[in-house]
Amino acid sequence: MSKQSVSVEGLADLEKMMVEHLPKSTGRGVLRRVGTAALKIFVDRARDLAPRASGDLAESLAVSTRLDPGQRRDHRRLVSDDKAAVELFGGAAALPHAHLVEFGTVERHLASGGSTGTMPAQPFMRPAWDATRDAVLDDIADGLGREIAATVARRAKRLAKKRAQGGGR
Repeated sequence: MSKQSVSVEGLADLEKMMVEHLPKSTGRGVLRRVGTAALKIFVDRARDLAPRASGDLAESLAVSTRLDPGQRRDHRRLVSDDKAAVELFGGAAALPHAHLVEFGTVERHLASGGSTGTMPAQPFMRPAWDATRDAVLDDIADGLGREIAATVARRAKRLAKKRAQGGGR
């Protein structure tokens, strides 16, 4: 698996706006909503490209904030724990064979002398990411600006209403 670097202009300005105008928990909600919507573009494309032997693999593809226990253990080794961060994952929901479909297998020999054969790679996740990466990143950048502005406006309206009723700060 190769690492990719991406760059999106303007995110520092959006982060500054969020920090100045929104509580941390509200900001995380904004990031989660925008990220989920953007990653759906990628997951929908992966679902279209997934092989359809039984349909289980394609139907299991989703956007989530959680990993299964084995994935969590591996993920903890790769990233630092930042309480202000929002992580979203797009992929197969805990199917034990999803990675085998994506990358294929080599011939496996059994102790009894037999062989389980090979399974050729049928990539669907990487081609989906390659096809949608720019759209996902653009959607995040555009969506964040809109969602932050809308959330700040809703919050200001709510606070003004509270003040008018004689409560709140």
